[in-house]
Amino acid sequence: MNITEILILIRQKNELNYIYSQELLDREYHIDINTDIIKVITGIRRSGKSTLALLSLKDKNFGYINFDERELLNFNLTDIENLIF
Repeated sequence: MNITEILILIRQKNELNYIYSQELLDREYHIDINTDIIKVITGIRRSGKSTLALLSLKDKNFGYINFDERELLNFNLTDIENLIF
């Protein structure tokens, strides 16, 4: 893992914290994440799919990496393990 990748992950964590700090419109939604069934959230671009997923995970212990970043192209399992342990 190089310094660019680390900086991207820090920025992504800050973006996640920003989402959680915002006052959002109260919407009715329920995603039961306490089951082993895979959840799929679909919708048109910019409709809030990622925000819905992140809000469903709020106050849960989870990892988040947005692999849309070109600089994370070579990010691998060893890099993830190094972050966790």
